[in-house]
Amino acid sequence: MTANIPNRGPELLGVNWFFAISALLAVLMRCYVRIGIVKKFGLDDWMMAAATVCDSSHRLFLFPTRQAIVGKTAGYTPVPALSHAKGEAGLDIL
Repeated sequence: MTANIPNRGPELLGVNWFFAISALLAVLMRCYVRIGIVKKFGLDDWMMAAATVCDSSHRLFLFPTRQAIVGKTAGYTPVPALSHAKGEAGLDIL
């Protein structure tokens, strides 16, 4: 492999983490309002908190894999990395 491989991984990961942190802050603010001000924490709030925990753990465990291959074109990415990326793409839909 050459050192001139086009890689937009850092920019893409930066955008990904920006939206992840924004979503986490929105959930935390909603939980604060529902618990501290409204004093009513419903089923929808529990489901939203559970979804946030699942999404955060998903990002945490798959970050090293994405860091290695995100932003590289298919012509420059090794075949094993591409096959692993295709396998994990289904997880992003969930």
